This record gives sequence, structure tokens and C-alpha cells, in this order.
Amino acid sequence: LECLKKGLTCRAHCIGMLSGGDTSMADCIAADEDMLAAVQALATLAATASKHVASAARLAIEACTDCEAACRKHADKHVVCKECADSCAATIAACRLLV
Repeated sequence: LECLKKGLTCRAHCIGMLSGGDTSMADCIAADEDMLAAVQALATLAATASKHVASAARLAIEACTDCEAACRKHADKHVVCKECADSCAATIAACRLLV
């Protein structure tokens, strides 16, 4: 759930940048949106002990990998991007225990 929190903060930051005309965050917000959807699905399925947790964890690994890579590009300039990337890395490690 920490990944969701950091991802939502990153998304809000990216939207602010984009609304100000800075399109450099377009790749970051696109990857962030996918990550948020995948991690939310995983959290929901895990909460109900669904038989689909492993499949959702594999999807979350893919989405978090993309999001981490996109956020790392901006991590030296935007702390929220660094925090999101770090959170994605931690989520990837946790998801690997589920697959």
C-alpha cells in the first residue's frame, strides 16, 4: 500500500507539472497510472486471499518495473519521483515472494 501512496503523490506532482506546460513528466505519469492500477488490483486480490494473487503479483512486477524506470529519470530533480521509484523497487521485491 506504500507504493500506492507514493504513486498517488507522484501522479499529483506530474499532473501539476503537466498542467503548467512541462511535458517532461509525460512518461512518468503514464507508467505511474499503470502501476497504480496493477498494485491496486493486487492489494484487492490479496485482501481476499484470491487464487489470482500470483498472477496479479506478476503484473505488478511488470508495472512497477516500468514505473521505477520512468521515475528514476526524474529522481535527481523531483523527490516524489525518487520516493515512487524506491517504493516500486520495494514492491517488486515483495511481489517476487508471491510468484
